[in-house]
Amino acid sequence: MGTLKGFAPPFGPPPATASPLAPLGLAMPSHDGAPPATRAREARGGRGGLSVPKSPQGEPAGSPRDWGRRCPHTPTGWREKAHARRAWSAILNLRMSGPTDLLMFAHLLRQPDRELDLESTALLLSEPEYPGLDIPGFLGKLDVMGELARIRLEVERRCGPAPADRVLPILRLLYGELGFQGNVADYYDPRNSFLNEVIDRRTGNPISLAIVLMAVCQRAGVETFGISFPGHFLVGARRRDRSLAVVDPFDGRMVRRPELRALYESATGDPTDIDEHYLVPATRRQILVRVLNNLRAIYEVRGDQRRLRFVLERMSVLSPSEEVRSRLNALVADVAIAPRVSVN
Repeated sequence: MGTLKGFAPPFGPPPATASPLAPLGLAMPSHDGAPPATRAREARGGRGGLSVPKSPQGEPAGSPRDWGRRCPHTPTGWREKAHARRAWSAILNLRMSGPTDLLMFAHLLRQPDRELDLESTALLLSEPEYPGLDIPGFLGKLDVMGELARIRLEVERRCGPAPADRVLPILRLLYGELGFQGNVADYYDPRNSFLNEVIDRRTGNPISLAIVLMAVCQRAGVETFGISFPGHFLVGARRRDRSLAVVDPFDGRMVRRPELRALYESATGDPTDIDEHYLVPATRRQILVRVLNNLRAIYEVRGDQRRLRFVLERMSVLSPSEEVRSRLNALVADVAIAPRVSVN
């Protein structure tokens, strides 16, 4: 397949592997009339092999106007949504600290759940750990992967129209060519829960990889949703008959019903059939709480009280409860807290 004209995605090779763009026949990015140094810098790519488009006029990384001009195949609606995401992330990129940062987090969460930008808010959870985090830049990287997925779906016309059919080429792209995978070597590394690290390192835990997968699917026009399954976060998509297909985001494959039942029994100890309420779509807030709950379990075991306090404060905003409040009060009073087991 030849190079697709008019599209030069700002995507470099994954670390220590061949370029994932070769099977797609896509060229590395270049700007008409840009200086050689600019073209060389873009060819090298950004950290983790991804880079966000920059215009010759010096516009900010991932400028909607420049991205739309360089991606003429992109529908107008997609460009408008990308513009809205970057306007939103510009607000998120305000540098604050201490109580002000927590107030900003609480203010953003006043939106209805369906309007909450999951990726932006998940990246905001990383900001105190990574001061000066380029949130618009990481959203731009997700935009790039989404555009690659959209092109892949146009090329692979043999897949069916149902979301469960259309998610398969995206799984091959992310987990095959781009190298995303679950972190088996160090499952409890806190970086597995920080979305910026997952995008850069292309490894993480089930829920963080699920956020990446759902974000890419959304940008490619494929409807998916998170499933807060016991012990292992999953991603769902509907088949043509509206039945549920389940993806394990840890290794990027479809999960059959017997495997799902075994996973359920392992997590709950219940040998009977799966309680169907565990397979309903998770809300964005439930997903964020689960991300924080994983970090809480890690920091409690490590005795990292400073980071644990950050997590508990945000959990008290996202999902207030007496249990979280009492644990936070105990931490403020410098009382030892018994570790909890991670939901993952």
